[in-house]
Amino acid sequence: MVYETVTGTVQEFIDYALTIVSFMIIWYIIKFFWVAPPTKEERKQAEEEWAERGGHLRGWLKEKITEKKKKDEEQERVDKESSERERRKNRVRVPRASLTNAIETLEKLEEALLQPDREKVLDEAQHHLTKLETSLKTVLGSLQRIRRSEPELFAFFDTLYREAATALQKTKEFALPLQNDAEWTKKIEELRKYVTGDQGIKEICASIFHELQKFVKEQERK
Repeated sequence: MVYETVTGTVQEFIDYALTIVSFMIIWYIIKFFWVAPPTKEERKQAEEEWAERGGHLRGWLKEKITEKKKKDEEQERVDKESSERERRKNRVRVPRASLTNAIETLEKLEEALLQPDREKVLDEAQHHLTKLETSLKTVLGSLQRIRRSEPELFAFFDTLYREAATALQKTKEFALPLQNDAEWTKKIEELRKYVTGDQGIKEICASIFHELQKFVKEQERK
């Protein structure tokens, strides 16, 4: 009995739904035949409206593409400049490191010259002079390569190159006295001034190092 009641209710619902669907189909068929097709004027107006909307859309797209292109070009320029600054900083790393070694060696050379034992003075001073010459040759070679590869900064690096060449020449001219030299004390004092005095090797090296430090900081600020 319950089964028959449920079955009857479901069947009624299905019939009701089919009736609604049938009415909807009939309505759309009637609407299709009754609604008049657009006139020539309406079609023309619709085409003009579409053309206007299409023009606005094309203009908007063109504007967005241009904006994106400008942003991409600006980002590319910024990235290129950043890469260039980083490359320059890395290139001066070698001469800066070699100058640090040279300055440290000069300090050890000065200490060696102050020793009372003449034999130790000559041995240690000669050792430090050899190391100093090696460091300054590295500085000179690095600055020469940088100078050649940086035409916009040629004058700056050329000045540093010439100063490094002067420091190297002074190092080569550094002449230690003989162990039994009667003027030992006087000559050693002159050599100390040659190393640490005004326009001495140490001052020249420190000046070049200072300029390279300034150069690196300028690259970081840009």
